[in-house]
Amino acid sequence: MVKILNLIMRRLTIDEKNKIITLSKNGKSLNQICNKTKLKKTTVYYHLRKLRGKKLKDFSFVANEENIGEFVGVFAADGCFSKCGYRSVTSLYFSPDEEEYAKSAHKMLSGMFSRTPLLFWDKNNKIYIIRFNSKDIKTLLKTYLDWDGKKTYSVQLKSIDHTREFLLAFLRGYLDSDGFCNNDTKKASFFGVSKNMLDQIDDIVKSFGVITKRYTSIRQNRKPLYFVHVTNSDAIKLIRLVRPRNEKRIRKWAQQDLNSQINGHDHQFPAFQGF
Repeated sequence: MVKILNLIMRRLTIDEKNKIITLSKNGKSLNQICNKTKLKKTTVYYHLRKLRGKKLKDFSFVANEENIGEFVGVFAADGCFSKCGYRSVTSLYFSPDEEEYAKSAHKMLSGMFSRTPLLFWDKNNKIYIIRFNSKDIKTLLKTYLDWDGKKTYSVQLKSIDHTREFLLAFLRGYLDSDGFCNNDTKKASFFGVSKNMLDQIDDIVKSFGVITKRYTSIRQNRKPLYFVHVTNSDAIKLIRLVRPRNEKRIRKWAQQDLNSQINGHDHQFPAFQGF
């Protein structure tokens, strides 16, 4: 087998070899390189194995609408893309007191993709990070999200025409990452500096029969901060629908018996269970 591969390698031109290397450094997968070069997979695999010194795996994922929606929500709130050499890096960030949430999110994502993401503590910035080294992850996320310039300022869903499972999971991911639930009063909030995103979140939340309130915080020398507030019985309904994964968003007031009258209305909701 080695002799055969050596013969195949010698038939490649310098331009073909350089193209394989360039595509690899640009984050292209094994299949993508084969498609662009019109070369056999065994040939490309052999050269990349020598280049990287390890076995390559094609990217694939198995996930339902709920998993994808949550992943998109987390990234929209607290994720970014970057380049590290030839690698395309996707990172999700978690505060120092969100270790358990980071572990839970990592477990979910590890079950979705053929490549297990890294989870580590960044001691310099004092944050937990989940990191993917794959351009395919970026391609997947860009299927659902769009922005101009800096992501934080303008990120938005390309469409809110998704399944119920996707939308509720998207709200969960965003609330867990860039949201707030008051510990004492029945109040939950989404916030961010992308007005388009908060407009979409407002529309999605209201589509589930939850009443919202809007607020904009004008900050000196900084971008405005946009809020979507939900209070009282609507906050309880929202939390029970979304089912937060982050324990900082799970409150006792959302776990009370809702089969009784709340604010003069009869609400019948399923029993609340977090992750």
